[in-house]
Amino acid sequence: MPLLRSFLLLASLTTLPAVADGQAFYHITSQQCAVVDSLPVFTQELRPEQIADTYRIELLFPEYRALTSAERSLVPILRRQLGAPTTPLIRQTRFTDRGKPVLAVSFCPFVWHKGQWKYVTSCQLRAVPLHT
Repeated sequence: MPLLRSFLLLASLTTLPAVADGQAFYHITSQQCAVVDSLPVFTQELRPEQIADTYRIELLFPEYRALTSAERSLVPILRRQLGAPTTPLIRQTRFTDRGKPVLAVSFCPFVWHKGQWKYVTSCQLRAVPLHT
């Protein structure tokens, strides 16, 4: 019975998002990315605690993997549209939900990292309020 309890506790912990410094780590898979203009785009809603007119989105602690051959075939499109970004080019749309700010953050997970094209597989996203 103690073994079963330990297993159930471990199973419940593995379904929670990884959190560091109060921020969630997002794991990015190709199934989560919608194809927009022939490129994959990851989108995540952030709900900042502080209200501000504008926010800077920080992408922290990125982890990478090599591109698959199918993904490498998209690199010419990426280079035409975005160049060779060393960090994801983040776009944000701000809206409100029940009077609180919500940011829809999106980016293509392909980057030029250490001389190779890579796919951002996980990262921490943080919305930093910019007070005007």
